Amino acid sequence: MGVLGAVVRTTQTYPALLPVILLTVCVAIWARRKRRFWLMGVSVALSALFVFFYTGRAPAGAMEIRPGPGEHGSEILLEDHVHASHHLHARFPEDFPIPAFFHHEHTQGDARHGSLTVRFRFAGSPDDAVRDLAEVGRRNGWQVERPAPHRLVFRKGVRSVRAWFGFPGHSLVLDIPDPR
Repeated sequence: MGVLGAVVRTTQTYPALLPVILLTVCVAIWARRKRRFWLMGVSVALSALFVFFYTGRAPAGAMEIRPGPGEHGSEILLEDHVHASHHLHARFPEDFPIPAFFHHEHTQGDARHGSLTVRFRFAGSPDDAVRDLAEVGRRNGWQVERPAPHRLVFRKGVRSVRAWFGFPGHSLVLDIPDPR
C-alpha cells in the first residue's frame, strides 16, 4: 500500500505525470504476467527516475521515513511553528503553534474575510499527534478543549481554531473562523 499511496500523492501533486505513471504501471503488470521480470524492474525504475527528474525530488515522500511525534519525546515540542517555506495563509494566526512533524498540504479561504481551512499531514501515532498539539497549544497560551478523541478546540481571546484529526489518513484539518 505504501507504493500505491506514493503514486496517488504524486499524481495529485503533479497531474502531468499521470499518463507516464499509468503507462509504466501497465508495462510492469504486463511484464509480470509474461514473466519478464527484468522489463518490470526497468519500467518501474524508469518511472521513478522520470518522476524524480520532473519534480526534482522523490515522489511525495515515498523515499523518506519520518518518525512519528511520539518517537521524539519533548524535543519535537520545542519547534512550535511551521517553517516559512510552507507558505501558510496570511490570515493564519502567527501565534498558533504547529509542531514540525505536521507538514502543510494546502490552504483554502479568502484573502480578506471568511473561514479559513488549513490541512496538514503527519506520520506516526494519531494519539501522540493530538496530545502533542494540545500540549504545545497550552504552552503558547491557548485554552484547549477536547470535545471528542479526534477533535480539539483552541481559544485565545476572541479567536478560535477548531482542529479535526483524520486517524486513518493521518491528517489534521484546522478551521479558523473569521473573528468579525
